[in-house]
Amino acid sequence: MTATNFRQFRLALRKFEGDIGRLHTQFMQKLSLDFLRGVVLMSPVDDGRFRNNWMTQIGTPSDEVTDEVDPSGAKAISRGAQEIAQLPQFSAIYLTNNVPYARRLEEGYSQQAPAGVVQVTFTNITSVL
Repeated sequence: MTATNFRQFRLALRKFEGDIGRLHTQFMQKLSLDFLRGVVLMSPVDDGRFRNNWMTQIGTPSDEVTDEVDPSGAKAISRGAQEIAQLPQFSAIYLTNNVPYARRLEEGYSQQAPAGVVQVTFTNITSVL
């Protein structure tokens, strides 16, 4: 391989690495947004507090809990979409719900979501991948 060919190969490899990073980030953003929408919209609603407590955070799980209600889930989705849009390449993104009764709801306590929320959303999304 000549020096010119090696330089061209190295430049092509760098472009490929950049493309992989960009495509990975786009995939993770779409997957994260689909998952967020799924869990929020499948969440059972009494007053909307559980729906509004889906927190999206990059790098580490959120420990935040809000008392603000949002029966439609629009606030949680909008807040999460803003966070997801800022996702750096190859970063972890966490979706949490820290209300004290979240585990009970996931275990089927609510008649509105007898199979839970997270597992059902995960199954729905992975079935189309």
